[in-house]
Amino acid sequence: MFSRIFIGIVTVVTSAAMAGGVFGPPPKLPWKSELNSELCGGIGTPIVNVRQAVENDVDSGTAGNFWAYDNYVRRIKVWKTGVPNTFCATVEYKGKFSSIIGQTSPGGATTLIGNEHGKMRGGYRATIVGAFHPTLKTKGSIGFFDYQCDIFGNCPGRMNWVDKYFTSASTNLDWWGWIYTGGKYGTWINAISGNEGDIIPATVGRDDHKNNQGEHKGKVKDNDHDDDDEKESDGPHE
Repeated sequence: MFSRIFIGIVTVVTSAAMAGGVFGPPPKLPWKSELNSELCGGIGTPIVNVRQAVENDVDSGTAGNFWAYDNYVRRIKVWKTGVPNTFCATVEYKGKFSSIIGQTSPGGATTLIGNEHGKMRGGYRATIVGAFHPTLKTKGSIGFFDYQCDIFGNCPGRMNWVDKYFTSASTNLDWWGWIYTGGKYGTWINAISGNEGDIIPATVGRDDHKNNQGEHKGKVKDNDHDDDDEKESDGPHE
């Protein structure tokens, strides 16, 4: 996931990479508590509070390949801080992933057969320094974006939201992480603290999900919660 946001960050595989989510208890990621504006000095109400619906984004793994397509809604919030031209941002992702047949699994353990799927959650918290100059609306939905990614990471439809709200901006990521929960396919965490688990073919049972082989054209809903998720407030995340 992380390669789609900022280039040049190297993730590290922890020694527990295969211990959780595949052969042991599913690992956990405290992403909600990390996406809190108070942790990066945000004050008052958000000056940006928007939703972006994204389809056909592509996800990278530890082997350097792209192992899944992601469809999600991300909620982008920006607050002023007590420092001039310095802002706090949180970006929350909620969506689904579908594996790509023949690709190495995100943790590098095996080869995917193309029917592994599940939910993805997470996001990042950042400090942005720059001039606030929005060219998109600052509240509500900013629309649907088809990133049109291929399995090599080329995404002609990708949009950098920071460029739409700031000029001459620099961004420092204070925290980032995503968790992929696939049920019988395992759990995968890609986070600033390290990677853990993996998404692998099911070893028992029969998959009743359509073998998509990278077929990822299903529409995403332009909202920031699913039926089985608790309702989120408009304030900082808990």
